Parts: sequence; structure tokens; C-alpha cells
Amino acid sequence: MEMSPQRKRTSKRRRDILDASLRCFMRHGIEAATIEQIREASGASSGSIYHHFGSKQAIAVALYLDGMD
Repeated sequence: MEMSPQRKRTSKRRRDILDASLRCFMRHGIEAATIEQIREASGASSGSIYHHFGSKQAIAVALYLDGMD
């Protein structure tokens, strides 16, 4: 079953945020990286970041779980 166009965009946006977050975390450290830096690096709005993850810590957890897979 193929994903709908909206679901594809949502999945891509989420992946873009995670990829940008990883770059920011590697460059600045998890504690020092900011949502604003992640927003700039990902091209996502702050609202989109919070919609998908809720917090910077939740992004770190999602990256950890991705790494475990």
C-alpha cells in the first residue's frame, strides 16, 4: 500500500528535522544545540518541530531509537 502525498511530506519533514538535529547535536552538543539552530538547519518552522517531536529531548530520543534500529 502506497503512502498518501501528505503522509510522504510529513515523513520527509520529520526525517529532515532529525537529520538537521543530528548535525546540530554533533556540532554543538545536545545541551548547547538550540531549536532555533535545528529550525535553520532543517528549514522547518519551530511549530513543525514541536508538532513532530514536542521537545529537543524527544528529538534526541528519536535519534537514539533510529540508531538502535
